[in-house]
This record gives sequence, structure tokens and C-alpha cells, in this order.
Amino acid sequence: MPAALAVIPGAVDVDAIPLHKHHINMVKFGSVDDLAFRIVLPHIMSMVQVAMPEVNNHWEQEIKMRSL
Repeated sequence: MPAALAVIPGAVDVDAIPLHKHHINMVKFGSVDDLAFRIVLPHIMSMVQVAMPEVNNHWEQEIKMRSL
């Protein structure tokens, strides 16, 4: 697959993470020792850290709206 297709369209400043796996098995890992898992995990953890404040903010807004 061309590297340009390995990122989300419109995403800015993202890293393409090369995984030498068939597309259907791309996120199926045999164990925590799987090389692909060890490559992907830090990126997932980074996305979680960025997303959590946004998710919490949305929940706070939802709670405020429901209490009106």
C-alpha cells in the first residue's frame, strides 16, 4: 500500500506507521510481544492521552445540559 494511503485523509502532522501485515490482520496481535503491537501501542496511548480531556469535556457539557 502506498504510504499516502496509510494515514487518515485530512490528518495533519501524522506519522505513517508501516506494518507488514495483510490489511485484515493489521490490528490482530498474537501477544504483547508481537512486534506490530509494540509499534502501534505507543501511538494508541498517545491518542488516548489527547482524547481523554476532550471526552471529559463533552461529558461535562452533557451533564450541564441535562441539569437545565
